[in-house]
Amino acid sequence: MYRPSVHEEDDGALLAAAQVAWNLPQATSKKLANGVYQLCQQGRFYVLKRITFPLPEFAYISGALRHLAVQGANNVAPPLVTVDGTEALLYAERYYALTQWLPGEAADFGKAEQVERVGASLAQLHQTSCGYRPYFYQGRIKWGQTLLIFRRKQKEMVAFAKRAKAATPPDLCDLLYCRGVSVALTNGEQAFRLLQPIYG
Repeated sequence: MYRPSVHEEDDGALLAAAQVAWNLPQATSKKLANGVYQLCQQGRFYVLKRITFPLPEFAYISGALRHLAVQGANNVAPPLVTVDGTEALLYAERYYALTQWLPGEAADFGKAEQVERVGASLAQLHQTSCGYRPYFYQGRIKWGQTLLIFRRKQKEMVAFAKRAKAATPPDLCDLLYCRGVSVALTNGEQAFRLLQPIYG
């Protein structure tokens, strides 16, 4: 793990440490919301953010992102490796990760073309996740809680459907969700019955 010699919680010192850790000596920076920074060097943009969950969970997420990227997903940004071969910067007793900047905007689900783009991106993530063998992290995988989580997700789907049906006026996402939720719940119940002897 890269460990700079500075210890004060200071934006300038943090960014200087990041420049050394990822070999970005000429990088300029812009502070965004929630302590996230955008870095730019020679026209290439990056994002620096603090890791807010345990390192084993970070390793789990990082492994998944790397698998997706290798399989061709173009809407993910795995953590970049530091000069000493690790994926995080330890600064002032906190860990930080750097990724490439992914430009984008919040989707407007009232526009059909944006709904289609979101659906295409989600489909790509599912397709490129095929064959992934995850780094074991018990806190993320939730062993022994599969059926409880399944039931909770079913209840969330029902609750979302009620809100979507009550929306005035409903947007395109609401209409599409209401059209398919009954079939999804029926299929989910059949899946639950198949899983119950295994996980029950």
